Amino acid sequence: MNFYKIKKALAITFATLFLYFGVSTMINTYNVKNAFVFIIFFFSSSMMILISMAIIASLIFRKFKKNEDHTHLDNPVQKNDPHL
Repeated sequence: MNFYKIKKALAITFATLFLYFGVSTMINTYNVKNAFVFIIFFFSSSMMILISMAIIASLIFRKFKKNEDHTHLDNPVQKNDPHL
């Protein structure tokens, strides 16, 4: 297992933990009585959820894009090549 896979696994792990923390903060936000504190917690937990989901999605889509690039290396001649 190379360094890139370990780095990617750690990033997904931390993003998942950050997502869990954001969701738990969002759930606990609804128990707050003060409206100002509710707004602050609501937007901060929404930002945590958004950032963690963006990190997870980018890592997953990067994996699919990397696999897609390798499939083109197997067939170097493209069907739509105008020089054929």
